Amino acid sequence: LWMSKFFTGMSMSELGYDSLIHFKRKAWSIFKILNMNQG
Repeated sequence: LWMSKFFTGMSMSELGYDSLIHFKRKAWSIFKILNMNQG
């Protein structure tokens, strides 16, 4: 959890950190869908 505090301590805003998490979730869901289509 110290990593998130480190990033917010920098010039990165909490909004940017939240959008980064949102982007990771989106990419993961797209990856799962592509995996299911190939299977």
